[in-house]
Amino acid sequence: ELNFNALKDFMTRVHPNYALRDFYLTGQSYAGFYIPWLSRRLLRGIQSGDMKNTNFRGFTESGIVAGAALAHLTYGTIPQKYTDVIFRAWQKVQKGEELDLNMWDHDL
Repeated sequence: ELNFNALKDFMTRVHPNYALRDFYLTGQSYAGFYIPWLSRRLLRGIQSGDMKNTNFRGFTESGIVAGAALAHLTYGTIPQKYTDVIFRAWQKVQKGEELDLNMWDHDL
């Protein structure tokens, strides 16, 4: 929550000239822990109106350290019900269609 509030403050109070620009989150190493969380929090903030800059375009990570407990998840062990949702979302992105930000909020 602190990172979300800091980013929101940066774009509204510290540097308001960034308030309407496209932006991405990037990171490496331990970013494997906080960048996905912050991305999800940003999407929820945009959806609720709490984050005024709605131009969040995505995130990327490099050389992430996620720990042994999470490492096996990077080798394709995603349940089919999730891959179906991801695939449908990717098809929409390729067509330039808008994504439903609530697609993960229901029981898949």
